[in-house]
Amino acid sequence: MASGESPAGRSLWRWTGVTIVIPLTAIFHHAIFFFPRCIWKPFAPDFEISLIAVGRWLLADPSLAWAIAAALAIHRAGSHRPRLRAWVAPIFPSFLPLSVWIWDLFPWPRFFCEIGHDGKTASWIGFAVRSRSLYIFGAGMFVLLLVLGRRRSEQEV
Repeated sequence: MASGESPAGRSLWRWTGVTIVIPLTAIFHHAIFFFPRCIWKPFAPDFEISLIAVGRWLLADPSLAWAIAAALAIHRAGSHRPRLRAWVAPIFPSFLPLSVWIWDLFPWPRFFCEIGHDGKTASWIGFAVRSRSLYIFGAGMFVLLLVLGRRRSEQEV
């Protein structure tokens, strides 16, 4: 850890390392290993997320393992390079909408998978929402949060 860092700063950095696993898993799953499917579709075809489906997912999908490995490497590097932290911190909030979309996390079973995955188009908000749209939105939010974070740090100096 950076010398002279507060316990709150260390704790925030740990939580950042933990939370980025969620969007990294979604991105690895969707963009690399199971393009273009949501996380649960290949493992819970009956649309019920059960312990059996979770077990199938953990055994067959390397996305979570790769995301954990990447998060650990990023956390370790950021522990020694505080500037890296500014680049990592916006990942979770920026890609939260994409994560919810790919993980299909919603109170109703399979909500996003039914309205927008696998080539379907959701237009309930006036325009087509597709995974690509959420990648672009996440990238835009990432840049915006980086700029805002930089301004904030410049004002504190």
